Amino acid sequence: MRNISAGAKIALPIRFVVNTHYHIDHVNGNDVFAGAGATIVAHRNVRAWMWKNHFPNLIDATTESWVRTLAALQSEHGSSTFVPGHGEVATAGDVSTFRQYLVDLRAAVSRAQADGKSGSALVEAVLPGIRSRHGDWAFFDDYARDDILQTAEELSGHKRVPVPVSAASPR
Repeated sequence: MRNISAGAKIALPIRFVVNTHYHIDHVNGNDVFAGAGATIVAHRNVRAWMWKNHFPNLIDATTESWVRTLAALQSEHGSSTFVPGHGEVATAGDVSTFRQYLVDLRAAVSRAQADGKSGSALVEAVLPGIRSRHGDWAFFDDYARDDILQTAEELSGHKRVPVPVSAASPR
């Protein structure tokens, strides 16, 4: 296999793009290459990670920002078809379903916290409701518990999330 250095010129057209895994730095340019006629190749597990109706990894995100962003998207483009950076084409209904998951998650975690629950007791209080509505989503067993705990951290003001450089204080 030959390595291509940054800035090197390669023969066009590029016919195939191989996604080794789902991270944004590996799939972000898929739309550009596909638009130019390239075939995107990935293992079915990589494709599954990029599918709608799967549990998000909230480790570096806030549900509050996501809910707000999705509401604006629905308001401004409610009848549109969405072509996400990952996954299959989605409808406004898919955006609504995902937003509702985040709203439901925030409400359930907030109620459990108001009842004095934390840690595994909070997870056990919230998980059945989330499972009943979203248990068929991909990666439920992998991310549902973490989503609950990370949302609890967010709602209690203890979650650390990346801050864009432009919003960060000067060094």
